[in-house]
Amino acid sequence: MGFGPETMSAGATPSEDDPKTGDASSENRDSTHAIACISCSTRKIPHGDDEQEEEEQDPLQNDYAPGSVAPTNSSAGFGGFLMLAKHPSQLGGGELIDPKSQYLTREQALILFDVFLTNVDPLTKMVHIPTLKPKFEKAIGNPAAVPRKFDALLFAILFAGASSMTDRDCQDLLYTNRTDLVNRLQDTASRALVFANVLTTNEMEVVQAFVFYLLGVRASVDLRTMWMLTGNAIRIAIGMGLHRGGAFESYFSPFEIEYRRRLWWQIAYIDTRVGELAGFGASPVAIDSDAKSPGNYNDSDLCPEMKELPPTRTGATEFLFCHARSSGREFGRSKGLAPLFMGLSKFNMSLSERERRIREMEAMFENNLLRYCDPLEPLHVLVSVMARSLLQRLRLKAYHPVNNRNAEDEQELSRKGENICFDAALKSLEYDNHVFGSKILERFHWHIRALFQYDALIFVLSELKRRGHTLETVKAWRSVEECFNNHPEFTEGGGKSLHLAINNLCLKAWSAREATERAGSPNGLPPQTPQFIQRIREKLAVKRKLSASPGVGSHGSSEATPDSFSLAFTGGAPPTINQPDFAALANASLDPTFFEQGTWSGTQMDWSLWNDNLNFGEPTFGGLPWHG
Repeated sequence: MGFGPETMSAGATPSEDDPKTGDASSENRDSTHAIACISCSTRKIPHGDDEQEEEEQDPLQNDYAPGSVAPTNSSAGFGGFLMLAKHPSQLGGGELIDPKSQYLTREQALILFDVFLTNVDPLTKMVHIPTLKPKFEKAIGNPAAVPRKFDALLFAILFAGASSMTDRDCQDLLYTNRTDLVNRLQDTASRALVFANVLTTNEMEVVQAFVFYLLGVRASVDLRTMWMLTGNAIRIAIGMGLHRGGAFESYFSPFEIEYRRRLWWQIAYIDTRVGELAGFGASPVAIDSDAKSPGNYNDSDLCPEMKELPPTRTGATEFLFCHARSSGREFGRSKGLAPLFMGLSKFNMSLSERERRIREMEAMFENNLLRYCDPLEPLHVLVSVMARSLLQRLRLKAYHPVNNRNAEDEQELSRKGENICFDAALKSLEYDNHVFGSKILERFHWHIRALFQYDALIFVLSELKRRGHTLETVKAWRSVEECFNNHPEFTEGGGKSLHLAINNLCLKAWSAREATERAGSPNGLPPQTPQFIQRIREKLAVKRKLSASPGVGSHGSSEATPDSFSLAFTGGAPPTINQPDFAALANASLDPTFFEQGTWSGTQMDWSLWNDNLNFGEPTFGGLPWHG
């Protein structure tokens, strides 16, 4: 994680400066210190074939009394870490307000729970709704009697539900502002996790809560911070043995086995996706895990008292979305393409072999999943679109020239790959536009934003810069415009470096179109500038103005750029990690020669593919330095 051994302690104790909280200084609320405050749990977990009895304990033994303040030993110092989207100093005096004092009204809680069931649960299926629902209804009626572990799960569910809502939904259902509601529930969910000792937990409810928290917070934190948070989830899961299958599972009931599998693969999936985007790749533990994939069940097929798991269902179930993801992962494993289907970019695999495997996967999806999908069911429509979008992404990966440097006939490959890659990337954008243009899929937009295929957008924009004015490019620009309109976070967000880099790329592509059409126009006029291009220009103009202001850093902002290596390490220079420098790309517009300098490099998530697309000094095809 980049933190040296000198920061680790085997169990921090309250200081004499403040016996109630143990908070001698504000530094104890720093996120780095919080990670250090990890102590061993008292509950024993079986390892290997040596069966060990769990220590019997009162389920409320580790609970803090209602109205109390969480101590800063163990995971209590995690408060600042969980709220990295805010400054740790906002925690206030080292004390965390008891989440039991922050319960919503019964009516509000039930509305948000219903939103969770509609928007979030179908895409996660980490909790058994028939078991959870009566506990939830009982808890909101008597918060003081609720164990801390369920406090954490309850508030994480409410936070995830609120995060999935639109502004209009919040106003219509809860008569409140979405931003205020989400911020309030995020803070309370953080505190509930602290009071539940999330860093040292062995409780399924607490880990489930942490994962729901991660799903809710990922839209508001930078990629590196999210990668660190998911890394902690991975470590917690490993400590519980969630990554293990085989004989280890004999220690648990069939019901527990199923939900341990669901929880593990949800954590592994989030960590892999975040690592992919952040440039760190998939977690080795997720790759090497021997945990089986969950079964394709409805909630009604499962119950805590069951003696064995039923045969897995064929066709569409409530688990359809997660089952599609599991099916893709298992197929990749069986064909030697895991992780992230990186096997498709191996130079020793011929193009015909890559295409054959992609077609096999397409047939697997059609036969096992898509033929059972009902076009009137929102979840089924989403799965159909996402499966086809994945296949297009795989073709982009398989045919891109940087992944075919050993091809015998590079010129022929260039002509073939150019059109296949452009068509695949454009179809990926069109699938995304279809999802955001569909009213019945609006409930899932919160999740689809996190799955956006940036590589497809970058490829299309890089091609539009060099391609002439044709019917095909006019169509592509319409798709790009629709894409930007569907994703206001690209131009209206908090200035994430990734989005700024894409904005720069888009402006350069548009400038190339203006030059082409001006040259071919009888009156020498450029095309009419669309609104999304105007928004980008206005945003970057503000950034230029900020960069020229006194006291502003080299990246044009008074704040540290989270996507770069500006986060604190324990000492010395940060380690060399293969990560793209989005911070430099974000400010490329301030230096017109940046893309011609070829100064940016990186890998992971096929970052070499991204680099070539973003490095405007080289043509995407034809003149691409495939061997350089």
